[in-house]
Amino acid sequence: MINISIKSVKEKKDLNGNIFVIEESEAGIFETIKKYLPSYKIFKENDQTPRIAYLDSERLIITAILPKNVRDQLELGAKLYNVTQKFKFKNFVFLSTYKQLDNIIHGFCYGAYTFHLSFNQTLKNLNGITIFSDNLDLSSLNDFVYWNYYYRWLVDLPSNICTPRFLVNEFLKQAKKFGLKASLLDKNKIKKMNLNGHIAVSGDQDAYILKVSNSDSRISDFALLGKGITFDTGGICLKQPPGMYAMKADMAGAALAFSLLGLIKALNIPTKLSAFIGITKNSISENSYNPGDIIKMSNGTLVQVENTDAEGRLLLADLVNLATSQGYKNIITLATLTGGVRVGLGLYHAGFFCTDSDLAKKIHLASEKAGEPTCELPLEEKYADELKISDGLINNIGTSGSGQPIIGAMFIKHFIPKDCSFTHFDLAGVCFHPSKYLEHWGKGATGYGLRLFYELFKLR
Repeated sequence: MINISIKSVKEKKDLNGNIFVIEESEAGIFETIKKYLPSYKIFKENDQTPRIAYLDSERLIITAILPKNVRDQLELGAKLYNVTQKFKFKNFVFLSTYKQLDNIIHGFCYGAYTFHLSFNQTLKNLNGITIFSDNLDLSSLNDFVYWNYYYRWLVDLPSNICTPRFLVNEFLKQAKKFGLKASLLDKNKIKKMNLNGHIAVSGDQDAYILKVSNSDSRISDFALLGKGITFDTGGICLKQPPGMYAMKADMAGAALAFSLLGLIKALNIPTKLSAFIGITKNSISENSYNPGDIIKMSNGTLVQVENTDAEGRLLLADLVNLATSQGYKNIITLATLTGGVRVGLGLYHAGFFCTDSDLAKKIHLASEKAGEPTCELPLEEKYADELKISDGLINNIGTSGSGQPIIGAMFIKHFIPKDCSFTHFDLAGVCFHPSKYLEHWGKGATGYGLRLFYELFKLR
């Protein structure tokens, strides 16, 4: 577990180590320094941002102006962590008259993430440190950091370690540890249930469907459907080699769904959630599925495979059929589904689709509060026409080559019953960055979505 000590600033001896003074103006910074350190002498200053303003052998004082929006506050927090690293102090003191520095402190902790093959080693960066801050409720910090790191660690693992079997065993181990209810379908059971999209994608690979719940209720408020492709070669429709290593992150939807349940459980949020997580690999073998194959889905729909690299939607369609057959009415799919969303929206916004206008408004609000930007995309029915080949037969990529994120969403929506709400998040641009674009997201896995869905489910 993460073990960050959190204390109030009570005595002058607490004001040692890394001291951050964060206010909305330069005058505010000056007043706070005068209040807490009235006799302090300037030893050294520079013009960096954040600015290292004062320095002696026992303390480093760093000042910064508080940004207006949440994402910039998170990024500033990560920058504050980075500028302290050569000084090796274990105490971090946050001083401000501003009451809500929690985003700064969360960003500070996210910025400390460093990937190691061992999760316990990944957690060690922050263990043993002490954060001093007045007027803040940081009771959820350790849980947030733990699940942020766990989500990112899974996404960063190479696929020769994070195999389908490893991932399902890891989820089962964590479910037992944190009191989540879990049940597992292996490949034989998936076949018997005619979840043939999953079976076709898996070929010779292991295949699993894991159901995890944070309550004992038979039906939860939401079903989260997570795509867990531990590596995506594209199958017979092979991807181009440049950047293919990032396809180890094609299980980010699964990692997000599971980590979110862990966080919601830890923080006692009353929203009841169940995650249906589909896990396999999309690789090339003697038994790989091929373009032109026709798959009979469990609801009777026939799907003609036009592109084996559009595998995630086949997996998610099976999960939709499974969840709705069990009575779930509010479906949220989480997947790195299309490269098109990365081309269209870039690296900072997830694309989402939603049939429930009230829920869509809450997603926008949660996105703003979380500092994790989204862009709502249209469920354009004209693209449903592109999928149709004949009555009862559809293809998996459409015919025009345009609007691929919408095509993907409309394919999944085809399997959603009319009395269910449907929300789909395409995470392909935001969950893994091969270079560092935002300090608190770092290089590699970003942790995108955990804060957004926490805020969403807290709103209910």
